[in-house]
Amino acid sequence: MESSTFSSSALGAGELYDRFTEAMAMVYDENLHYGYWPDPDSGEPLAAATVRMTDELIERLGARRGDHVLDLGCGTGAPALRLAHVAGVQVTGVTVSRRQAAVAEAAASAAGLADAVRFVFADAMQLPFEDQALDRVWALESLHHMPDRAHVLREIARVLRPGGRLAAADIVFRGPVEDAAAREVVARFCTAAQVPALERLDTYPALVERAGLVLTEVEDVTEHTRRTFGEILRAFRSFDVTSIGMSAAELSEKVRIFEAVTALPQFGFAFLVAHKE
Repeated sequence: MESSTFSSSALGAGELYDRFTEAMAMVYDENLHYGYWPDPDSGEPLAAATVRMTDELIERLGARRGDHVLDLGCGTGAPALRLAHVAGVQVTGVTVSRRQAAVAEAAASAAGLADAVRFVFADAMQLPFEDQALDRVWALESLHHMPDRAHVLREIARVLRPGGRLAAADIVFRGPVEDAAAREVVARFCTAAQVPALERLDTYPALVERAGLVLTEVEDVTEHTRRTFGEILRAFRSFDVTSIGMSAAELSEKVRIFEAVTALPQFGFAFLVAHKE
């Protein structure tokens, strides 16, 4: 099952992950997303913190054995496999990266979970599911890639059954970015990371409610995730980027962009949970 058409933003994000999936896996290990540190000053490595992030979202999702869960922007599949193993659910992951879909399918087979977890090359803006087909949806660090969050939230509401739940974890702005220099930093980050725009956390309640969902939790967890980019950038500095066709100059520029944006006090991370009545 594949979507036949894709938004230009989806194609751009797909190309980004097609190119950098292997490099990201070397840095993050299996989980290509932020880490969560209960104690921000602990010496826990990034790989352990990314597993904890997955577990934090599993807890908020509240899936029941036998549920059908959509992993919206599934990456290389590690979170979906952990969810299926821990909660005893069926998971369908969607991604706009053919490379990630192939890696995820291989991982499911290797884990003996091919009957419980499958991965689909599809655009989240046009989900290939019937109305009310799913019990749960989770979006682990994928909503920021969506060109129209109001639309994708409506798609999520459409495919959820009554009583179904959305659990999301994502990059957000904690407040307005008004300084011209800071806005330029954000613009450069969005271009480099294939992000159409970052959403302010205080705008999400209205977006979620207009989509037909009831928001039950909004939690700013920036202080528990802030270490992520520092860990990533340290790893990338020691990585042979020529193996993925990136020049040292290109890497240096990306490092400067990411260091600048993560230094902004408005740059943050949050959990959101909502349900469909």
